[in-house]
This record gives sequence, C-alpha cells and structure tokens, in this order.
Amino acid sequence: MTADAFEKPVPESDAGGQRPLALLDRAINAQSPLVRKNVTRARQRNPEATPAEVIRNWSGCTSAP
Repeated sequence: MTADAFEKPVPESDAGGQRPLALLDRAINAQSPLVRKNVTRARQRNPEATPAEVIRNWSGCTSAP
C-alpha cells in the first residue's frame, strides 16, 4: 500500500493515479528555485511595490506577445 496526499493508506489498485502527481511534484520542485530568483529580482527592481504589484509587473514582462 502507498499513502495519498492525506497520508491515508491507498490500495495498490488505486496507486496508479499517484505517478502523475509525483511527476507534477518533481516538475514544480525543479522550477521553484528559478521562480524564487525571478521574484527576488523583481522585488529588487521595485522594493516599495506590494506583492500584488510585483507579480503584476513580473507577469507582464514574461507574457508572450
């Protein structure tokens, strides 16, 4: 048996859905340092900005034309 997100035992027959979740977790964890670095850089450019302003300005710079 494996454990689900709530740490309850999951029968092996239901564990097939855990693999995609594990892959998503790995992908998110791989990108986290890059996101933190970019947000830190955005905060340094405008230290008085609120978190919402930082995100708004940052997302505006990274969106596709």
